Amino acid sequence: MPARGKKNWGLPVAQAKALEIELETTFSTAGISMQLTGRKIHLRWREGHETSRELAPLLEDIADGAALSASVDEFVAKIIRYETETVARGLTLSQLYRGAFMHLDAKRGGEWGSFSLDLARYLVVGGAGSYLRLPAYEVRKIDDDIQTIVEIARKNLFRALDNAQVDVQRRRSGPGGEYAYVLRCSNPHWSSMPLFLDWCVQRFIPGEEFDAGILFAVPQPDMVLIRPVTYGNDLAEGMATMAGAALALFAADKRGISPRLHVSVGGEIHAISDVTDNSYLLYPTDYLVERIKGT
Repeated sequence: MPARGKKNWGLPVAQAKALEIELETTFSTAGISMQLTGRKIHLRWREGHETSRELAPLLEDIADGAALSASVDEFVAKIIRYETETVARGLTLSQLYRGAFMHLDAKRGGEWGSFSLDLARYLVVGGAGSYLRLPAYEVRKIDDDIQTIVEIARKNLFRALDNAQVDVQRRRSGPGGEYAYVLRCSNPHWSSMPLFLDWCVQRFIPGEEFDAGILFAVPQPDMVLIRPVTYGNDLAEGMATMAGAALALFAADKRGISPRLHVSVGGEIHAISDVTDNSYLLYPTDYLVERIKGT
């Protein structure tokens, strides 16, 4: 999105472009998309919360010689802090109980517990498709019974998933007949379904055998890839195809959540792929290696 406005906000062209890139990168890292219009920036959190800000204070600092990267970091941090504090301050206890959901997303700080190598739990509050993450210290200002809040947030998520309208497609995923399930849903809580993974595969993929484990990926907010752990070449090819698909789907969506493939066995979650400059690497667990070897 090109920087718009007279004389590139009053900055040299190269500096204005660098500022635009720095803003987009920093907000994106925080899970926030942006749209520039003149000297105003409109922001939308991955969870749906929206706000707008004037760029004037930031532009003045940079024009006065402030370091661009540090100025952007401070600008972004202030916005996130203000929005978080404002939302939390306006919540009653009943609103918190009704609007709290446990979410799963890429690790970005402020987590409510790790889920895997690159995914973490977050508590979000809101409704009607507009939610915002709240850190524990803000929630404690409303109710310091954190364990109860977490339980309520999980129950709210479970109900949302149970009521979700999900499109399930079984797709061939490799040359040898390997397959995977693509589960799509517009529900804003859908990408958090791995928090109830065992229940969800029974709920939405009845009849499939998952006793040996579940391969899954969450590349986009409205999409989850699922496959049972099988054995032999079918498992090896299936893992490779799923890892490639997860990376490609993640890269195709600025809202992407994780490019990695994960496995769940007996409730234990492991990330089994990593991302290189232009591809992926697989790191199967010992259990998966044994299944591939047929032992």
